[in-house]
Amino acid sequence: MDTIISYLNNLFANLPKTERVLALKDQLQASMEDKYLALKAKGRSENEAIGSVISEFGNIDELMTELGLAPTPQPSPLKPFSLSDARTFLAVTRQTAILIGIGVFLCLLGVASLILIGQLVDQGQLGQNLGESGRGALAMIPFFILIATGVSLFVYSGMKLDPYKFLETGEFELAPAATSELERQRESFQPSFGLGIMIGVSLCILSPLALFLFSLFGEERMGFGVPVLLVIVGVAVFFFIYFGTIKEAYNKLLKLEEYANKNKKETDKVIGIVAATVWPLATATYLLLGFTQGMWGTAWIIFPILGIVFGVFSAIYTGIKKV
Repeated sequence: MDTIISYLNNLFANLPKTERVLALKDQLQASMEDKYLALKAKGRSENEAIGSVISEFGNIDELMTELGLAPTPQPSPLKPFSLSDARTFLAVTRQTAILIGIGVFLCLLGVASLILIGQLVDQGQLGQNLGESGRGALAMIPFFILIATGVSLFVYSGMKLDPYKFLETGEFELAPAATSELERQRESFQPSFGLGIMIGVSLCILSPLALFLFSLFGEERMGFGVPVLLVIVGVAVFFFIYFGTIKEAYNKLLKLEEYANKNKKETDKVIGIVAATVWPLATATYLLLGFTQGMWGTAWIIFPILGIVFGVFSAIYTGIKKV
């Protein structure tokens, strides 16, 4: 009930506090409470009941206009963003979250295929009829195909989100009805977000088991556990990206957490520049060591080490800029 009352207060926030307006508000609140209690009596959950009530009574613009009670428009330098706009943005965000998650998974799968084929070549189980350059190409072909597909998904996702870049700057204003509804949706999403992150963390913790399981078949087989480890991590990262991106979308719209930070744009720019520099260098180093030293099965350690270092850097830099 508190959510409904808060929602109603937001709807009437910009209206004059006349007897007529207050009477209309009381009447509307009584109707919403009756509807809410009726839905609860039918066995609806709290969120379902609140969502149905808001959907049925949420738009009172036409009623206000007919009664001559429409709020006086206030000039604002901020771009207006309605509930319909917010719903469209969230739908696009969910689509792009899936695409980006798949793209990252494909990139990790590309590295996993590179390591796996390198291991098979080194142990004489693959490509023995090929020359040295042919064996190298055998490992690189699936790597580049998977990386190219993943990057294509990133580009496509960026194009879909491009019309909503202004949300990152906070230069928009949500309609009162949109604010209340989005707050309710965000609260409902929190359990799903927690579960998704918990699954991702569990997979990351369990992923090194692949190395131990393959080591049971001999030390020379341990390297085959690395591609399995990367695939498991890729699935975990998909969970992180999907649920994290949706939560981030709610934070953008409601200007919460990191989006309440005025320095966020600068922080993201610096972290993006560092990421765009170090990860290609890491890949180039891995390929160089693989082709020149044959270290396909050991040089992979560059990626998890860099991931840890980069994560620490991002956390520290973000923390400093928030101060």
